[in-house]
Amino acid sequence: VREKQELQKKQKTLDIIRQNFTSLLNAPEMQVPVSGKELAL
Repeated sequence: VREKQELQKKQKTLDIIRQNFTSLLNAPEMQVPVSGKELAL
């Protein structure tokens, strides 16, 4: 049960990161190319 909760927590964090990343990519002021280093967290 504990492992499942940890997994859900990680999934939630990943979702938040993905949403933030998407909104950043969609932001018009983000014309700067993202380096590979930043992509590989």
